[in-house]
Amino acid sequence: MTSAHDVVQAIRLPQTVPFSIPSDLQHEPLASFRQSLTEKEHFLFNLSHPHLYVNTITPETRNICPILNNIRNDFGQTVCDNWTILATTNMDLLRGSLLASCRYMAQVEMNSQYAQCADQYKLNIVRDLQNAIAVDSPSSRRDAVSKALVLTFDDISLQNAAMARMHLTGALHIINAAGGIAALGLSDLISYLISNCVYSKRILDEEPDVLQRSRRYWGTTGL
Repeated sequence: MTSAHDVVQAIRLPQTVPFSIPSDLQHEPLASFRQSLTEKEHFLFNLSHPHLYVNTITPETRNICPILNNIRNDFGQTVCDNWTILATTNMDLLRGSLLASCRYMAQVEMNSQYAQCADQYKLNIVRDLQNAIAVDSPSSRRDAVSKALVLTFDDISLQNAAMARMHLTGALHIINAAGGIAALGLSDLISYLISNCVYSKRILDEEPDVLQRSRRYWGTTGL
């Protein structure tokens, strides 16, 4: 089987990031998404909003966020500052924000109730990923890549390098089978997140940089 690093070369995953962000932010999906949320999910979604994120999470914790860390360029900072708006272009990222918030409440706030909630969200995403893979269409493949990325981010939060590598590798193979990033029609945001996982977080390496930073942080907190 082709290795993940070979696939990265095959799909010509760019190491640079886009110079601009598409202007079509599709606010209607965000409105529909919010209308579908329960009261508890509204709390979780608000927790993932950048402004509340800055107010509720210490800078040290923010540095190990699987999505918002490693911001070292102008585009990346824009992604960080406008996360909720940008995520409206991808419903899987919106749903993934609920999983990320649950994981934060479970790990940082030490709330076991949210740990169970996070596990349920993750099981739902795994099931949806399996269903998306079973359908041979460009839109289903794009959905599968996004879902695999959400699972990768959660694996990073759990410091599970093997599973993070497996889910990211799965996303890369889906892209390769479809003929590459452009052929599949992935958005700039998803392309950026994949590139960030490969080149900045180095998830495909045996000891990913982001997990080393995560372990150092949790070691200082006593968790």
